[in-house]
Amino acid sequence: MVASMLPVIRSTLKVGIEELALILAAQVAGLAVLQIPAGVLALRFGSRSMYLVGVFLCGFSYVAAAFSRNAVGVQLGVFGGGSGEAIVVGTSFWDCVGNKYSEVEAAPDMI
Repeated sequence: MVASMLPVIRSTLKVGIEELALILAAQVAGLAVLQIPAGVLALRFGSRSMYLVGVFLCGFSYVAAAFSRNAVGVQLGVFGGGSGEAIVVGTSFWDCVGNKYSEVEAAPDMI
């Protein structure tokens, strides 16, 4: 999502390639850091509530990034958006895979 907007960000904020790389890295870092903790939190608080937290965090962060006037604000907003995406992906993964194999009786299906 962010990669498609990099030319617009570059022309609007008048930043170089280094800042664009940091913006993209901020999204990937947010996505990478929170996927496993999101699955654990989905176990504790329920997948529906964590999914909603992820959707709202993602939406709010990307709106904040859109209204930012400098590269650091965009990086922080994109990091928050990546974190929200990680919560959504981690929660969805747990719903699809984790619940199917959560019981010991389900193990023979894998043989």
